[in-house]
Amino acid sequence: MLAGIGRIPASTGQRLACDGELTTVLLDDQGAVRGLRTERRYFTVPQRRAMIGRDGDRCPWPWCDRPATWSDGHHLVWASRGGPTTVANGALPCPAHHTMCHEGGWTLHRLPDGRYSATHRDGRTLGPEAHPPGRNRTGRPSPRRRQDE
Repeated sequence: MLAGIGRIPASTGQRLACDGELTTVLLDDQGAVRGLRTERRYFTVPQRRAMIGRDGDRCPWPWCDRPATWSDGHHLVWASRGGPTTVANGALPCPAHHTMCHEGGWTLHRLPDGRYSATHRDGRTLGPEAHPPGRNRTGRPSPRRRQDE
């Protein structure tokens, strides 16, 4: 249940809880509160900066060029499955690709060389791109120096 909205699919709830603060209220059959728990699942600003430094300033989804400023924090091993909220377990996909991870059946993987691939539950795979990790991705114009400098 989402306040002000009502019932939502579990996959939508998992996506929203992936990068946020989650409060869980357990109720008994009569509606009395049996338990209450709040946990931080959001990535902090320093963690997001570290991920941008590692992955570059764009969505890690193969061939997506949306900037990281548009991104959602994503747990590569979902927090609902025990994944920690750490830089090593994090990525910053754009909202469209974050939705694909939680509701479209795709899983985002960081490879040992820092590149990413995405695998669908039916076995299809996208990526990895043929680029080094970080800010050295192809397709980015290199900074040009002015003639008078």
